[in-house]
Amino acid sequence: MKPHRMTSIQGRHFEGWWNTCLAALFLLGGMASAHGEGVFRVDAASAASTPDGQSWETAYPTLQAGADAAAAAGGGELWVKAGTYTGTAEQVAWLSGGIALYGGFAGGETDLTQRDWKANPTVIDGQNARRCVTVSAGTTLDGFTVANGKALQGGGMYGGTAANCVFIRNSAGVGGGMYSGTAVNCAFTGNTATYGSVGYGGGMYSGMATNCTFTGNSAVGTGAGLAPANAAGGGMWGGTAVNCRFTGNVASATTTGSELATSSGGGMWEDTAINCIFAGNSATAIAAGMGSATSNGGGKHGGSAVNCVFTENSTAATGRVSDATHGGGLHEGMAMNCTFTGNLAAAGSDDCHGGGAYYISARNCIFWGNMASNTPEVFGIIVTYSCVRGGHAGVGNIADYPKFAGAPDNLQLLPGSPCLDTGTDMDAPADDIAGKARPQGAGVDMGAYESAALGVPHAPVVGADGSGANPPTWTWTPGGGGIGQYRFGFAEGLWEAVDLAATAYTPPIPLPAGGHTLYVQERDALGNWSASGTHTLTVTDTAPPTGAVVINGNAATTASSTVALALTWDDGLNGSGVSRMRFSNDGITWSPWEKQASVKSWTLPAGTGYKTVRAQFLDRSGNRSAVCSDYIKVVAP
Repeated sequence: MKPHRMTSIQGRHFEGWWNTCLAALFLLGGMASAHGEGVFRVDAASAASTPDGQSWETAYPTLQAGADAAAAAGGGELWVKAGTYTGTAEQVAWLSGGIALYGGFAGGETDLTQRDWKANPTVIDGQNARRCVTVSAGTTLDGFTVANGKALQGGGMYGGTAANCVFIRNSAGVGGGMYSGTAVNCAFTGNTATYGSVGYGGGMYSGMATNCTFTGNSAVGTGAGLAPANAAGGGMWGGTAVNCRFTGNVASATTTGSELATSSGGGMWEDTAINCIFAGNSATAIAAGMGSATSNGGGKHGGSAVNCVFTENSTAATGRVSDATHGGGLHEGMAMNCTFTGNLAAAGSDDCHGGGAYYISARNCIFWGNMASNTPEVFGIIVTYSCVRGGHAGVGNIADYPKFAGAPDNLQLLPGSPCLDTGTDMDAPADDIAGKARPQGAGVDMGAYESAALGVPHAPVVGADGSGANPPTWTWTPGGGGIGQYRFGFAEGLWEAVDLAATAYTPPIPLPAGGHTLYVQERDALGNWSASGTHTLTVTDTAPPTGAVVINGNAATTASSTVALALTWDDGLNGSGVSRMRFSNDGITWSPWEKQASVKSWTLPAGTGYKTVRAQFLDRSGNRSAVCSDYIKVVAP
């Protein structure tokens, strides 16, 4: 097993390049032999008595038989019919060099371009007992689901090239889904890397990944006694990732002994990420015994990140002796034209640095809305030409709100953003994460996205004056691309006013207590209306309600100690509404609060004479009414 290289410490918008790459990949699927020469067919349901793979009727029943035939012929293609393929050896299939396997055939095709690997699932199943496939250099696996493989290295696949494949529920000590090799247009989902106290590369270990998704993979290390626990690269360990998405991956280390638990790179550990999105990944470490815990790089640990987005990634650590978390988004390394928002570094102690990034060199980056006990946005060696909330020393840095189009889902920049044209072109990538050329304006933009020409105007940014008055006042600023003409109301399509230049609105009468949302749209010179900008505020009720109680319909006497109370109340036009009531015979001892009702049966104190009943009402905002009362004379029966 390759050792873990330890250091001194540990949506969502990419449709442009994604569609382009998909087209190229589908073309790739048709580049090989289309005429059938050198083709061997495989069908799990084949009942041919003397299979030779030369037709679907004489297809080989196993992948290994087909691969052996292709190898004996000096190479070739395997066309594999939809179905599930298993085995009894150390792996389901071992593929020598010079072979290409294509899954997704329905049976009967005569041309490679006729297959549909999405409609015809072709599964290699390791049955949680063996590796799915071992692949030599120069061999390609295309259009397969690789599932339930298990091995020390590469539970799903070891080496080679995988294209248009899904790796799911595979497990290994390193590289749960795939060990080394190349993956193109693949999905790694729910794979696990764990081997006792260590686990590296839940989805993939090293190699090259292009246009891939890594979702819900995990690297897990569990230590006990004197064994430390180490987990790294929940989605991918090392190598290079280009145009990839890492979501919900986890690096988790736990020890119950006296040693260190260390987790690193929830999404990816080390090396290179280009045009990648890291969202919702986490690195966690727990030292349940008398050890210490360290967690670093919820999104990515080490290496370089170019044109990448880090959003809502996290690190967390809990240790009996000590704990520390660093770099909720990125830990160590270099970041160029990256955007960091909503990332978190959290631990039981105060050693929580760099909610966005820790100990990095950053250029043309945005750090906004990240959290940590210490240095919430970034703890860096060199930070230049970057937007950092709260400010940061360095050439070209700014501290103004970047004006995202709609964080965290849309991190593109709105017109008027201070991050537009304020980066540096020194070593800046030629294109942004979405494939747009840099620069679009007078200079390179900060962050992963380069602004482009506007179409429909952007939604106004809506807020409130914060005075707490009723009626309240909403305010807004233009989102960009419009002409300063607005319409607004409390529901889309039900506008209070249209084509006004006002940038504030106060309703003419007070509003009822509760939440109220104002919708504001802006139009451009061509008459196009933007999407709605919204802001919700809560009107608070501070006025107490009033109430009254009447005994037995206002009768003067009663011969019974049980009486009927008639109850009325009023919380005003804009009140939150009465919700509870209570009663007392002496004004000292009260009944429990109960749901309001217009009629109540009540027992008076024993004896004859005048008896008084007191009532009080409570509204939904917690305001109590004054005590109201009525009396009646109890006479002998």
